[in-house]
Amino acid sequence: MLQVAYCRMSDEPPMTDKCADAPTAPCDEANWQPAILVTGGREFIPSPAHGTWFKYWLRALRPAFFLNGGAKGVDLWAEAIARAQGVEVQRCPVTPKDWAAYGGAAGAMRNTVMLEVMLEHGGGYCLAFDGGSGTADMMHKAEKAGLRIINMQTQRYTAPSRQKRLILE
Repeated sequence: MLQVAYCRMSDEPPMTDKCADAPTAPCDEANWQPAILVTGGREFIPSPAHGTWFKYWLRALRPAFFLNGGAKGVDLWAEAIARAQGVEVQRCPVTPKDWAAYGGAAGAMRNTVMLEVMLEHGGGYCLAFDGGSGTADMMHKAEKAGLRIINMQTQRYTAPSRQKRLILE
């Protein structure tokens, strides 16, 4: 069963580097380290609390590497923090050529590729920040594949089609 960790967002840093609520690694190999995939929106504006909690999860999980889509917003913000913490960074960007060839499907295709990288490694965690449909797609794929989700979102995502229905009802 999928374990989901929900973080209490506050300006207070965690009191300890060990989190009793953090899920354990998915295998018993002594040398295995999880990977961290981050997802979130391009328009995301991080608060100091987001940075504090992100650094906390990097220390607590000690990832083998950090994976992101290379987009502005959450991806580049989190990448800069991961690099500053000494974590290896891998990017899986969508190129202008990809956007031209596949249109809006390019983002979802990139999410699938990132998930495959995570699964080839043996799994890990998906840290989800505020975002839109691409973030929801990545979270859905990660959950379905069995990655552990750490939901750092401060607002709940509602699909645009559902938003329209709510307005019309």
